[in-house]
Amino acid sequence: MKGFSLAGLARTALASGNETRASKDIGIHEINDLCWHYANVDEPKDGTEAGTEHLRQMLARIGYEQLWSQLSPMEEIGRSLALFEDYAPAAGLPTEDGWRTEFGASVCDLVNVGFAAHVGAANHGGVVPHERMADPALAPAYAGLTSAEAIAALDTFYSATVADAAEWARREERVAYEKWSPSPLLDMPIIILEDGQRVVPWNRALISKFSPNGLFYAGIRTFGNAFPEALGSAFEAYVGDNLRLLAHAESVIPERVYGKPERKTCDWIVVFDECVLLVEVKATRPNAELRLGTPEGYDDLARKVGKAADQVETTGQLIVDRHDVVRDVPSDRPLVGLVVTLEPFLFVDDWLYEEVLGARTVPTEVIYSHVLEGVMPAIGGEPDAGRRILETITRSGVGGLPGDLKGTFDDAAHGLIGVRNPILDKVWDRIGPSAEDLDDDLNDPPS
Repeated sequence: MKGFSLAGLARTALASGNETRASKDIGIHEINDLCWHYANVDEPKDGTEAGTEHLRQMLARIGYEQLWSQLSPMEEIGRSLALFEDYAPAAGLPTEDGWRTEFGASVCDLVNVGFAAHVGAANHGGVVPHERMADPALAPAYAGLTSAEAIAALDTFYSATVADAAEWARREERVAYEKWSPSPLLDMPIIILEDGQRVVPWNRALISKFSPNGLFYAGIRTFGNAFPEALGSAFEAYVGDNLRLLAHAESVIPERVYGKPERKTCDWIVVFDECVLLVEVKATRPNAELRLGTPEGYDDLARKVGKAADQVETTGQLIVDRHDVVRDVPSDRPLVGLVVTLEPFLFVDDWLYEEVLGARTVPTEVIYSHVLEGVMPAIGGEPDAGRRILETITRSGVGGLPGDLKGTFDDAAHGLIGVRNPILDKVWDRIGPSAEDLDDDLNDPPS
């Protein structure tokens, strides 16, 4: 059984279950059988014939259902604190006091409470040890909160009754796409049963709630439409600091403004001896239509990722034309591009999406922040970092594959030992006790 299958069963049970058919006589064999049926749900009749379009839609559904939950959560947890606390003041994001006013806890507090619940549920059969978490002796695990405040944050930010989760699931369910419809567990990962027990049907969803994606949706509902723009500024600065880990780059140049009407270059230009790297940053996420694998999602993809790639193209042409705004950027070396998104857009660099996003003059790769955070520190101290980036993006370098079997940006770190990201490392110093210490505390008898 895979986590995404159990998550799918939980979503279906919430959307379609009822009290009269409730039964506790369900064991591992019944669950295995349900997972088998879940895995064999027919693809929706999308009206496309076998070929590129059908394959693109099918893989989108599979990918957004399964692949994102396989990423290491450590980077996502650290990124939450970096973006919403460290980079928040300069970007205009809500302050710690602003979060406390609306949610009764700062972002760091919410991360600590969620992390404690995650550890507790993972070690107690999916049940949050609610009474034990409320013990005043555990207050140090919640940093700036008392135990009572932590439990209040747990119940208001993370939890919902069965009825509320069911109403959410039914409201968001898409006819003919039920299996792939949004899950209420991503918004309310802890379900409160009638007997007061708090259960976590899918622990990865609990982590997602205090990741940047979960905090984004909570923030935009609470703080309004200015919130996404401010998050974009914070993420742009965060990406810039990751690019500055490239010790052998000649320069890392931020966005510049030119012309009337006012226009802008791409967000970052990184100059190496071997190439010039053009970077556009998008604090964005794929919409529901793209996740469902419907053609309606392509417009959103073109607006977000396609527009970012256009910005790379435009800046590349400015460099080739020796425009005054980039006259100090060398034009005698290859240009390559990166579009860095906050959340993953799956498969968009494969041939499947070429007709959606169009051909590019500047070879450009779309990567998720998770990839940037791993590759930059790994190649940061390498004298040939520029060569690695150039060869990886043009698909001819170490670790790349020939023909249509393209590599990924991770190939830039091929053969190197992984290095911890110092930006995220610093953030982790602010997170409460380790999982091992929390597990010990949550298993001790209440004081």
